[in-house]
Amino acid sequence: MSPIHAIARRARRPLLVLATVLAGAVLLAAGSALLRGRLAETLANRKLVLSTLQSELAQRQLDLNNIQLHIEQFRALKQRGLVGEADREGWVEQLVAVGKQLWPDGGTLSYTLEPPQALTDAATAEAYSSASSVAPLRHDLRIDLQNVHEDELLTLLQRYAREVKGSFRVEGCHLDNPGPTGLYASCTLRFFTLPEGKAS
Repeated sequence: MSPIHAIARRARRPLLVLATVLAGAVLLAAGSALLRGRLAETLANRKLVLSTLQSELAQRQLDLNNIQLHIEQFRALKQRGLVGEADREGWVEQLVAVGKQLWPDGGTLSYTLEPPQALTDAATAEAYSSASSVAPLRHDLRIDLQNVHEDELLTLLQRYAREVKGSFRVEGCHLDNPGPTGLYASCTLRFFTLPEGKAS
């Protein structure tokens, strides 16, 4: 047997072990690269999710700051009767009460409260057509008085404006038939309200 064959026979086992180790190292390197790629992809996805959550949190913080900034104004508007359900019955009761203060015998005060009308036109009607939006409303309260003097009419309107829960403007007054006992007055008071939207 030649020395080369003898060396090859003796080296066969270590060479097989070396080949096995090299093959294992190659597989381990390939597996590590694959695992590293998957971990990098998972990390990138989690960073993206974290970035999205941080953006949402920042937007919600802005919304919260905006709410806190305007909550007192909203409460003041609600207290004045501009926001929320219209207190139509209260408007009439307060008008009658002020009338009785001025004319204990009842006077000639009469009134008509028209049904509420949406304050929309062709340009704004579509904006309020969605379920989440509510249109502001106007409510016309017409008052009629016989044998009243101008200063009594002004006193009635001023006192009513101070005491009623709601905001109105005098849309117009028609004065007619002046005489020694006073004149006929018909005024339209227009209230405005904004119903609260339904929570979604």
